[in-house]
Amino acid sequence: QSSSNYRIGQSNGDDGRNTLIAELCNTAASTYGATQARISLGGSSKTIRQTLGHVIPRAAAGRNIVLLDPACHKSAFAGLIESGLDVVYPSRHHNLEFGICGPIDTEHLQTQVDTYGRNVAAVFITSPTYEGYCEPIQSIAEHCRRIGALLCIDSAWGSNFGIVDNLPPSPLAHADIVITSPHKKGGAPSQVGLVFFQSKSLADLYDEASRAGCATTSPNWPLLMLFEYRLHSVIDGSWSNTWQPAILNAQEFAERVTSINSLLSCPSPSDLGFETRDPTHIFVSTRAANIDAVKWARLLSQEHQIDVEMATSSGLLFLFGPENARQRSRLHRALRETLPQAQHQVQNCAAPSEFPAVKNSASIFNPRAAYLSAPVRCPLEEACGRISASLLYSYPPGVPVLAYGEQVTSGHISRIRRLKSRGIKISGLNADGTINLADFRKTYPDKPALSLQRNPQEASMDRKTTPSLTIKAYPFGQTPKHVLDDVAHLFREVFCNPPYNQFACNQSAPTQPVSFADLAPDGCAAARDYLPLDILDKVRLPERTFRWMEPGEFEDRFRSKAAQLYVSEAHCASSGALVAFSVGRILTVRELFHTEEFRNPIYYSSREFIGSLKNEDPFFKAMDHHFALAPDDCLFFALGYGAHPSIRGNNYLAELMSALAHNILPQHAQLPALAEIPSQGAGRIFSQAVHERTIYGLLGNEHAVVFARRLQTVMDHYLNGPRHLMKQVRNQARINKTQHHPQASDHPGVEIRRSDTKGDGVFATRAIMPGELIAQFTGETYIADLESQLPPIMIDRCIQTGPCEYVFAEHRLAEKINHSCDPNCGVREKTKIVAIKPIAPSDEICWDYRMSENSDWVLETCLCGKERCSGRIEGYDSLPEEIRTEYLEKGAVSTWLLDR
Repeated sequence: QSSSNYRIGQSNGDDGRNTLIAELCNTAASTYGATQARISLGGSSKTIRQTLGHVIPRAAAGRNIVLLDPACHKSAFAGLIESGLDVVYPSRHHNLEFGICGPIDTEHLQTQVDTYGRNVAAVFITSPTYEGYCEPIQSIAEHCRRIGALLCIDSAWGSNFGIVDNLPPSPLAHADIVITSPHKKGGAPSQVGLVFFQSKSLADLYDEASRAGCATTSPNWPLLMLFEYRLHSVIDGSWSNTWQPAILNAQEFAERVTSINSLLSCPSPSDLGFETRDPTHIFVSTRAANIDAVKWARLLSQEHQIDVEMATSSGLLFLFGPENARQRSRLHRALRETLPQAQHQVQNCAAPSEFPAVKNSASIFNPRAAYLSAPVRCPLEEACGRISASLLYSYPPGVPVLAYGEQVTSGHISRIRRLKSRGIKISGLNADGTINLADFRKTYPDKPALSLQRNPQEASMDRKTTPSLTIKAYPFGQTPKHVLDDVAHLFREVFCNPPYNQFACNQSAPTQPVSFADLAPDGCAAARDYLPLDILDKVRLPERTFRWMEPGEFEDRFRSKAAQLYVSEAHCASSGALVAFSVGRILTVRELFHTEEFRNPIYYSSREFIGSLKNEDPFFKAMDHHFALAPDDCLFFALGYGAHPSIRGNNYLAELMSALAHNILPQHAQLPALAEIPSQGAGRIFSQAVHERTIYGLLGNEHAVVFARRLQTVMDHYLNGPRHLMKQVRNQARINKTQHHPQASDHPGVEIRRSDTKGDGVFATRAIMPGELIAQFTGETYIADLESQLPPIMIDRCIQTGPCEYVFAEHRLAEKINHSCDPNCGVREKTKIVAIKPIAPSDEICWDYRMSENSDWVLETCLCGKERCSGRIEGYDSLPEEIRTEYLEKGAVSTWLLDR
């Protein structure tokens, strides 16, 4: 890639490339098992930049998001600035016992893959980590394949993986692009990076970027020759032999660490949740021993001329290689001699790791926009809530503490303050200790001034959102009394009117709302009429009928909860009238049941007899089963939102929630989020679009509950802007309309279409052979003694997986497959629908529901039309003996029935 190399003594090939360099790349590719390889004499940093800046955006044209490891190298942001791609950060687990970041949270990654879907260009992961621990690459690769995203691995420290015995395998088997740094492990005498591709088209894009000016011009011919020599050492087997003493030496060092101090430890991969580890990287955890690891590293350097690779507040990192394979005894002696001095200063050792396990899960603005914005200098302590235009990191390892486009949090500030107090240099800070923040008013005048948001502890945030509305949001528990009264008034008015129609109730059916139109004399009101509250409050109700929300009583109870509320409101800019609101509440699961929200559907009413949930035990069991929440766990409950009809259709909800999201306290952002949603309407679509799961049956009515494991994931949808949010809403609306949410397990050779007599059905579009997976029931697991006790929506849309266990596969292909008494499919394991005979194109896919059902469920009239149709379908035990034997021989019966 060096322009000087192309002119040194070798003839060029037909493609214009130097033949010796091409041979060297081919040798590297075959040695490591890749389709293509390229050499970078700028090291892995240059290759990371070129991959993110040029290869990924061109290979995945039309996609604009990278799911970026929060423990990435700082060079990733150079590439992101060039490409302009948006960033979303998957979470890493964090191990408090050892004070070290664990592996990528694959469940959170799956949620993000489901959320951003076909907008994801690539998932960019660091493996091994700086400490040598390896990610579950195969699991991550499966998520990438599901949405057609590239998987890129920064494996800078894994250049020996796959070519040295007793080291982890290469991630090349699962990744599209793998970047390594041979010089980090002695594979080259200086900065030499290798990038491997599993397709020629990706390598061609990399070459185009190199020819466009990304290549180095340094006179590096000798480095290439030495690197070639190293590669031939790998091929002839001597390289692996060279490294075996280093591996043994590192293992023996780790085994003897406890002899220095019994509380020292070298955490294994299983201790942290990783898959495996490079045994030549030894991280010594000092947390349990209360040893100041940074001071200890300084003493080792000053008194014994031993420089550790990295020191954090939690431990020391030692690297072992062939050149220091016999230094184990000297290292143990130095550690033992300096230990007493290191134990004198321990005040910072209980702090979390300097390298964040969890960032804001999405950038407020992409790194390019933040980098190019007009910078505003700000003291670090005053930057909370603003958008960073700086990249702050310490080296080693060069992992950003704060990245371009991130919203500065109190966690960032405390982490930076802690690093500085320990004498660790933070690159990216200005000389006067300030940091650069993005001022989007100058560079992007059409964007909302999110960077100017005040600290959430201040009085309020005002933001002009449209020519007609002004949004205000208030810090937690600090909403003024007059605002609470105004919101309570509009709250009652909105919910008394269409579409909610929660105006009144009849004592004979206290949980069922009655609209004003139902009670008014004939012709006096239409079902769609919206009436001011002062008119509604003057209406005299018939006997045994009472208001859904009593005037005065509702306002008093609403105001009494002020200390637990988040409130945002929208005012008409011309009249100043309140026209919309959004309210959230922080409370415990126990409070949720024993106060008005769930147990009593009459909002803030003292009428205890109305309660639809009479007993707390089933409610608490359901909360534990579905959400792993105990009665005294805290959560965020979306109490309500609404708007006057004059502004409906203006996306007021997105603006209200965005304003509210900016005021969420960090400790509340980590809480679970819960909201009740109506059975239909726009509110349901909005709520489902931003939450992770929908649960039925908790409330004793037809309404459902939506849930997110962390409030932050819900708020991120609103923080990412209206375009992102509306895309999520449109996608959810499409799912609700088509009643189908495609899954990775769906067979590609089938489609949903109307059948002659049975409504929707699933039909083959090509020949399918026995054993092929058609679909899988994936969804929530519900517990009920009998199937008839399940919420009505799921009785005919679930599969029984145990005596009292059911999986509800709402909007999945599996629940669209009809029953047949002579089926071409059966059940494998508990939830998989698999072909049991050849299926021709246009044949309907069917299975016998009795292969899994054995509760009180009954299909009164079977419409399959088969010669052996039973007419009335019951459970497995009702099957004739010969049919049961046939199904068992074909392996078509659910394993829960076999295991009884």
